[in-house]
Amino acid sequence: MTRTVGYEALLRWNRPDGTVRAPGAFLGLAEETGMIEEIDWRMYASAIGDLVRLTPSHAYVSVNLSPRHLLAPDFATRFLTLVRDQRAHPSRVCVEVTEGALIDRKDLARAALETLHRAGVRIMLDDFGTGYSALSYLQHFPLHGLKIDRSFATSLESGAETRGGSRPIIRAIVAMAASLELEVVSEGIETEEQRKALWTLGIRQGQGYHFGRPAPLQHWIDLGAQPAAV
Repeated sequence: MTRTVGYEALLRWNRPDGTVRAPGAFLGLAEETGMIEEIDWRMYASAIGDLVRLTPSHAYVSVNLSPRHLLAPDFATRFLTLVRDQRAHPSRVCVEVTEGALIDRKDLARAALETLHRAGVRIMLDDFGTGYSALSYLQHFPLHGLKIDRSFATSLESGAETRGGSRPIIRAIVAMAASLELEVVSEGIETEEQRKALWTLGIRQGQGYHFGRPAPLQHWIDLGAQPAAV
């Protein structure tokens, strides 16, 4: 039996002509022009403000942090003020950072994350296994867990694994995370075969189309309001 422990806020551009653009179609330009900061702050306010409507009552919402934010000295203070203004408990808010966001000005990034961590905000290292995967990040930054890249789940499909396969790597990540008391979440789970394979490897949390496709807020509110099956 699966249960919901959290949600991830996914950005979409609803255009006047009725079409919907995925992040890949506009985030690159938003980063280049600096508009990503204003877009993100609007998204943070919306996602955190909607927490009160989501079930179960302990579920968290994850938002992604642009490297730009971690380089702003006042980012953590501003973010926590937003959480307070939205009347959300910090423990129900999760920020996701990539390894790339931690490369430049590690002192600023660590200070911001430590401030969020002390306040109770969850911090996850996103797309683990695709970049440097430097173990020093796990030692020097206050993390609650790792999100391993979707490529690991995909490689577990029958006939998809290459020589050696990803299973030993996943086992190693799970063992390492356990020793550091970090959660492990697998991204991109699309089939029951993948879910079962990851479960046998020790993965207890995951996200992907197998559990639910991206949908507007009201979809998840309605889903949570449905009576449980007996």
